[in-house]
Amino acid sequence: MSKQWNYLASEPFQARYLLVAGLLRRFEHILELGSYKTPLFRFVDDPSKHILAVDPLVFEAEASPTQRSETMDYRCLSLPVFGGRPYALVMLGLDIPLTAKLERLIREAEIVVVEYPEDQQWKRSRQTYDQLVERLSLNVLLQVHFDLDGNDFSRFGNENEWPPRTQRYVRILSARHKTMNETGSLNPFVEPLAEIDTRGSALLNTSFLAEKVFPEAAYEFSHGANKDKNYLGGGLLYYMIPYMQRSRVCVCLGSGGAFVPRMMRQAQRDIGMAGSSRTILVDGNKGGYGRPNWADDQSFFRQAYPDVEVLIADTADGARRLADEGVGIDYLHIDADHSLEGAMADFRNYLPLMRRGALITFHDTRPHAHESVTCWQGVEEIRKMGFEVVNLDQLGSGVALIKFDRPVPTDQAG
Repeated sequence: MSKQWNYLASEPFQARYLLVAGLLRRFEHILELGSYKTPLFRFVDDPSKHILAVDPLVFEAEASPTQRSETMDYRCLSLPVFGGRPYALVMLGLDIPLTAKLERLIREAEIVVVEYPEDQQWKRSRQTYDQLVERLSLNVLLQVHFDLDGNDFSRFGNENEWPPRTQRYVRILSARHKTMNETGSLNPFVEPLAEIDTRGSALLNTSFLAEKVFPEAAYEFSHGANKDKNYLGGGLLYYMIPYMQRSRVCVCLGSGGAFVPRMMRQAQRDIGMAGSSRTILVDGNKGGYGRPNWADDQSFFRQAYPDVEVLIADTADGARRLADEGVGIDYLHIDADHSLEGAMADFRNYLPLMRRGALITFHDTRPHAHESVTCWQGVEEIRKMGFEVVNLDQLGSGVALIKFDRPVPTDQAG
């Protein structure tokens, strides 16, 4: 007998269905893929809504003439669904094969609601989510985190049950819309704001981003950015720190597409410090995750940002050379070696060069994002060393912000 997910129908987990039903209350047509034993229409009070739940394991056949389930794989669906009428797509649990049909369903939906667990044992759902967002360039309109720890799930502890996965995320995405307002489906828990005409009043110059920041900026998605949409994501963090701190020396360790050093240097330029500041990129140009596409003198990065100093060297050698120069660092970004040992060696090697009040960003902190990446474990090690750490592990591949405000003990320096 295969293991069951009966905990999904338990009372604490029903909060997911109630939230989704509320968020989709303005949609007349809803397609649910992967409803398991608890189709969404159980939680919808309006019998006039057209809801189709599709899952090979679904039990319930019909709630009303317009609300029904189909015991089949979604790949057997006939397209277009609902005769081509606008619809919302729901995938709770997000354990579903990616196919051209699924991509079409997502692109044609007004909005897509996905829900999935995230923990150390179950990675597939998060990986599927990342693939969908990246492959289809989806806009994230809303995010809700459910922490269901502390509930009694003891009745699901037998060997035929999967253990409850209590850390859950609900995200509303769209390939067609950029805001919840555009979908006509506003957050049911807040009053909608009056429409404001923001044409011509954007803080960021998207034309400049498209022409000067994003060209050849590989791997920007790992920082939560999207160059196809001129969306900076975590790039704003790398810009904000030197802008806010008026950092005179910024150092970036490792970069596949030179996205981070661009943001560092642009901030220094924008506050009038171009002539009195430095941005230094240290990279061994050895391949691996980096495969830097900026190394050639004729690359876009080298032409657009000739004032970024490029040091082709191992990061340990780079630390020695900067120390010999007497360099003091105001802002350090660590993104070179993606192993725990390598990233922590970089952290320790550069600590003696940090000025008091400096800030450090430490990339790839989302647990288990990639099997070959273990540097995320360094976050807890750094906390144990006594540093203040804020881990934004859901931003792209994750980035931790570390405050440096004290002399470095000799036993912590590299």
